[in-house]
Amino acid sequence: MNFTVSPTNNIHKHIAGYIRIERLKMGYSQEYLSLQLGISQNAYSRIERGVTKLDIERLLEIIILLKMDVDALLSSVFHEYSIDRLVP
Repeated sequence: MNFTVSPTNNIHKHIAGYIRIERLKMGYSQEYLSLQLGISQNAYSRIERGVTKLDIERLLEIIILLKMDVDALLSSVFHEYSIDRLVP
């Protein structure tokens, strides 16, 4: 069975906000992360604001750099976007 997320749900923006919080916890600047990722600071800022949707490769790079807990990230997404909000 295929499910799609309702257009009003912005999972990528939720993940972007989670990334920002984790970056701040680590004490890293956007400039530092952008240098580590090989992108401009403006490009990194667009990631954290949810303007740029992350592909899985970039998301994994950020998860590794920030030593993020993947289970916590996914749990926060599933909590925020429960199955009740998914439509067949």
